[in-house]
Amino acid sequence: MATDMMGELVASQGTYLLNKQASITDRLFDKVIILEDSVITGLRTDSTYIGDYIADNEIPLKAGAFLTPLNGEVFNGINLVSGSVLLIWA
Repeated sequence: MATDMMGELVASQGTYLLNKQASITDRLFDKVIILEDSVITGLRTDSTYIGDYIADNEIPLKAGAFLTPLNGEVFNGINLVSGSVLLIWA
């Protein structure tokens, strides 16, 4: 997968604010930015699962954390239990 650094810096494909208890399974996204302390119980790519990104899914991730997929993949699902995150569309 080629990297479009300028597109990533300006989120050229758009963003989506996800808050409270919600999930997204029908869009691809490159990044997850944690906006406030948040609990994520599901985070998926085609070949990995949440354990590859979050060690304990019952402990809130701190505001300011920045999650990116491994090995050039893209995320294809997230399940948010509390807090708010910004998804950067792929």
